[in-house]
Amino acid sequence: MLASQAVLDTLRERARHGKLSTVLGRTISTVPSQGLVSHDGRWFYAIKDGIACLMADEAIDMGSVG
Repeated sequence: MLASQAVLDTLRERARHGKLSTVLGRTISTVPSQGLVSHDGRWFYAIKDGIACLMADEAIDMGSVG
């Protein structure tokens, strides 16, 4: 499902503080303006240039957000 504005805002706040990374530990400094959240709410996948990046290595664990 499409990520809500609240999810994107939370991700941006974490990125600002350097506390947001991919599954493989790559630090995320800029959160895209759109993304998808897995059905169970655990994973965030960025949408870049209108294309969803569904690669598992690029996923952000939403369990670490908050």
